[in-house]
Amino acid sequence: MATITLVQPALTTVDHIVMIRAQPGNIQLANLTGGPIQFRCTNPLPTVRAAKSVEITYDATVHDGPQHTIQVSSVMG
Repeated sequence: MATITLVQPALTTVDHIVMIRAQPGNIQLANLTGGPIQFRCTNPLPTVRAAKSVEITYDATVHDGPQHTIQVSSVMG
């Protein structure tokens, strides 16, 4: 399980997030938990280790959505 820490918090926790994609690589994060500053996923660490940013897609309840790009602070296993 990988943990991705963001430079700034997302607008919400995973309850209102449709999808997060790690960039570069356009890797969809699987089985997300946590937020809004740290997210855990079941993607293998080697596939997300190089993430520099994430693209977050929010559901319709998030007023400042629907998408947001945030820089990644760290990726740990």
